[in-house]
Amino acid sequence: MSAGGSGGSKVRVGSVVLAVLAALLWGVGALSGLLFQVLTVLILLSILVGGISRLVAWRRGTLATGWWREPPPTARRYWIVFAIRLAFIAAWVSLAWGAVGLLAWFGADALLQIRIFVGAVIAVWLLLSLFPKRETSPVWTSTMLGAAAVVAGFFALRLLPQPDPVELGAPIAGEVIVGQGGRSPVDNHHWIVTSQRHALDLLVVENGTVMVDGVEDGPRATAGFGKPILAPLDGTVVDVSDGASDEELDPKKPWGNHVVIDDGKGHFVAVAHLKQGSVRVAAGEVVKAGAPIGELGNSGNSSMPHLHIQVQDRATLDGSARTFPMRFVSVEGAEAQGPLARGDHVTF
Repeated sequence: MSAGGSGGSKVRVGSVVLAVLAALLWGVGALSGLLFQVLTVLILLSILVGGISRLVAWRRGTLATGWWREPPPTARRYWIVFAIRLAFIAAWVSLAWGAVGLLAWFGADALLQIRIFVGAVIAVWLLLSLFPKRETSPVWTSTMLGAAAVVAGFFALRLLPQPDPVELGAPIAGEVIVGQGGRSPVDNHHWIVTSQRHALDLLVVENGTVMVDGVEDGPRATAGFGKPILAPLDGTVVDVSDGASDEELDPKKPWGNHVVIDDGKGHFVAVAHLKQGSVRVAAGEVVKAGAPIGELGNSGNSSMPHLHIQVQDRATLDGSARTFPMRFVSVEGAEAQGPLARGDHVTF
């Protein structure tokens, strides 16, 4: 689409290259569950390139100032581009909203920083949108429209029906915030991985925050580290692992220390990233719901202490499983009645 007044302009090679790179980056984000991070990179790159190109256009006299006062045929083209840019930033804000809700539990400083960042990005984006160049890249405009449509489609996944959930008891006592979970990639980086699709990552909240005052870094800086983990149902322990360190990220042992419980009905509950040396059960042992089985840790492929929990159709944690949705009984909170998603705050 050309927003200029004279004939169709040739698509510049630079615009095509930028759009291809953006599409590749977007694909990586969709496959890895890092949509917000990827879209943030695209937004910042667009602001940088757009700001420089507008300065050049201003010096050359080709900056479209006051385009909304131009005759309808010309102004209409600008309005279309402006609307697409608004849709693109709206898609980013919709993803940022979840990050803001989650960071609220990391303390006032973290929340203030993300709010300032989001506000600044919106302000600069709108400013650049109000002063476009006379000629707008149709390739980049189409890329923005496509990205906004993909985000909208991912949000629509929330509306699809899902299998009946498996009912579980509390895996931990107290307040938790859902760090990852939900029915689409915008909420849950597990979603794209079939063997973890319905998994939840739970962070413990104490005194209104997931962090511990006075502790700078390391696993003990997180409120839940060492908190007892409970068997979420009656069953038989079929897999146990202990001994992995809590101090270093270990992608080679992604689950870290873990326990898998078979309920005898085709459901296997896995709790992972347990604290080193804390596992209290052995394979073959029969456990009752609510019995302590370990402590919350940071072992395996974990960037901060949390509980990873999922219900699957087999005992092995080898990537071949199919997961089931979960519903917790005896849980309090505004989101307790529906499927839990990132940012939900509940009390067990």
